Amino acid sequence: MADRCIFRTDAVLPFSGGIFLLMYPCIFSARFCGLHSFCEDRRIGRNGYPCFLSGGFLVYTDSHAHYDLKHFNNNRWSLLAECRRRGIGAILVPAIRPESNDTMMQTLDVETYPELLPQLDAEGVRPEELPEIYYAAGVHPTRVWNGTEEDDGWWEQKIRSAAGKKKVAAIGETGLDYHVELTPEMRERQMEWFHRQLRIGEELELPLVLHIRMADDDAISILKRYPLRQSGVVHCFNGGWETAREYLNLGLYLGVGGSITLEPYRASVGEALKKAPLDRLLMETDAPYVRPSWCTDPVNTSLVIPALARELAEIRGIQPEEVEQATTENFWAVYRSRGRHSSMENRLDG
Repeated sequence: MADRCIFRTDAVLPFSGGIFLLMYPCIFSARFCGLHSFCEDRRIGRNGYPCFLSGGFLVYTDSHAHYDLKHFNNNRWSLLAECRRRGIGAILVPAIRPESNDTMMQTLDVETYPELLPQLDAEGVRPEELPEIYYAAGVHPTRVWNGTEEDDGWWEQKIRSAAGKKKVAAIGETGLDYHVELTPEMRERQMEWFHRQLRIGEELELPLVLHIRMADDDAISILKRYPLRQSGVVHCFNGGWETAREYLNLGLYLGVGGSITLEPYRASVGEALKKAPLDRLLMETDAPYVRPSWCTDPVNTSLVIPALARELAEIRGIQPEEVEQATTENFWAVYRSRGRHSSMENRLDG
């Protein structure tokens, strides 16, 4: 059974370009199945999302990684192919700098930029061996103070232009970052651009990738002013339960990454992740950053996701397969089905 997969037409993910396969549902050998295939004894998860369990072909997702950065210039394609072989089926890459809204896809999107194919050939990788890669358009909060009011217009134009592309699934990463000392002007500019990107997300009906660092109170206060109809993910969540509950009550999801292994976050974030609903958690790495405490590689990669999923399962006292299934379904709930979670649903009062 493990070697036979059905291409399920109701599990075709967005932007796959596999329309002709809707006409020809076939049974393939697993080695010929693409991303959207999974074993016959697996099922479609709740709300119709594909769930990839341990015995299936693809298991995990990484909801936040930066594979466009120079850290991966020497082995980008072979690393991504290895991620897919290890079960990482889909990855979301958020923009950091204003120019990232162009360059991240120029660096990673083989379908749109076939001039990348010689790079794959040099590493012995075929396009079909790669995970699905999606993008978020935006400007990181620590980059907004590098610009001036004169830059604002073309920065926003870049975000809007990128957001119209078929593989862009979110706005971000955006938010507030107070981990360095900010002048009043720098703080005001962060807030201005946070508001600006929240408005863009609302207008374009795209979910949010949120970068909130040592700024939860201000961020939550701002987020409460918006309906957040498309939801979003609090990337690299490392707060306690009270903070988690505030975000969850806004309809947001929590990104679970290497910080669950790091002091001083481990205890407080562990309590929050134990209490948070499993259907509101996503796995992430922030590659090449936020290495787990036990990671000995010089840079973080999506290859740590299975071990992080086991850590989360241990925290919650459940089986790793439950984490695998839920977090994969949650990834698609955020980035495939827009507007499912309003801020008025599933409030947590305990």
